[in-house]
Amino acid sequence: MEGLNAALATIATTPAMFGRCCQMTLRHKDIHGRRLGSTGDFAIDFEMRIGRGSSAVTYAARDRATGEQVACKVTNPRRVGSDGAERERHILQMLNHRHVIAFKGHGRSSGSARHHLLFLEMASGGDLFDVVAKSNGKLSEDVLRRLFSQMIEAVAHCHSAGVAHRDLKLENFVLDAAGDVKLIDFDLAHVYGWQLKEGASVIDRSQPLREPCGTMGFAAPEVRTRAGYDGFAADLWSLGVCLFAMAMGCLPFNEATVVDPEFTAFTRAIASGCSPTEAALAGRRGPRRSLALRAILDGLLSVDPLKRLTISELQESAWLVSARPVPSPGHGAAVISSTRTSPH
Repeated sequence: MEGLNAALATIATTPAMFGRCCQMTLRHKDIHGRRLGSTGDFAIDFEMRIGRGSSAVTYAARDRATGEQVACKVTNPRRVGSDGAERERHILQMLNHRHVIAFKGHGRSSGSARHHLLFLEMASGGDLFDVVAKSNGKLSEDVLRRLFSQMIEAVAHCHSAGVAHRDLKLENFVLDAAGDVKLIDFDLAHVYGWQLKEGASVIDRSQPLREPCGTMGFAAPEVRTRAGYDGFAADLWSLGVCLFAMAMGCLPFNEATVVDPEFTAFTRAIASGCSPTEAALAGRRGPRRSLALRAILDGLLSVDPLKRLTISELQESAWLVSARPVPSPGHGAAVISSTRTSPH
C-alpha cells in the first residue's frame, strides 16, 4: 500500500520537498482552527516542529482562549486523502480515554492545498521507539508492565468503540510530560458497525477487512493475504511485536510475509515445536525475561489469528494481573468480548 512506512524508520522527505511544504504552509498566516463550541482559535508556531511522518507534519500550537499548549497536525490531503484525514478527526471526536490522544479542534488551511489541521493534546515526551532505542532491551519488567498496561488500555478502549487502529507501532505510542502513554494516528483506522444480537447492540465483525495497511514490521501476517482479516486480531499481533521490541530490544523480523527469510524461519521453528518467542529470537541472546512475560509474547505472536490472545485475555494475563493496582474510580480499563472472528 502506498505510503507505508518502513519498519522502525520514518520515511524521509528530502530537504527540498520539505522546504517547499513549509514555505507553502507558512505563506498562509491566517491558518486557524476553531475550537468546538467556542469562538476562540489556535495560534500555530511554524518554527517549532515536533514531529513528522509520511503525510503530515506536527507543530506546536496554543489555544488563544485558554493559553493551553497543544499540537497541530498538518496533513497533506494529496498524500493521505481527504477521507483518511476526516476519518481520523471523527474517530478522535468519538474516543475519550486518558491513554488516547485528546482531540482539541480542527480546521483547514487556505489556498489550493487545503491542508487538514488537527489540534491535539500535547505529548512532549517522545515516543516508544525512542524509549526502546535508548534502552537497548534493558527496560525492567516493572517499566515494561507499566507502559504496556497503558498501551492495552488505549487499544481496549478503541476496540470497545468498534475502532480497529490498524497501524499500531512504537512510533504511534507517544508519551506526555508525565511519561504516560498516548495512542496517536488514526488515519488508517477502521470503524466497525453495530448490530442487534439477542436484544443487545454488539460490534459487527462478521465481514473480513481486505485493505492491506499498516507498517511492515508490525502488521499481522494475515493482513498481507487475500483471505481477509479481523482488525482487532491484527491489532493484537501488532501489540505483540511492540512488546517484543520493548522487551528484547529488536524487532522479531522485518515483515510477517514469506518474502522475509526471518519470518519464514520463524514459522518453520514454530512448526518444529519452538515457542513463538524462541522462534522470534532465532538464536539471538535476548534479555532474561520472566515466563509470564514470554507467555504473553507467545500468545500475541500466534500466526493463526484464531489462536491469538484476545484483548480481554491479555488484560487478565498473569504478568499484568500480578502487579495490577486497585483502579481508582473512573479509571478502569475497558474490557470487551473475547470472541474471535474468522474471515469468510
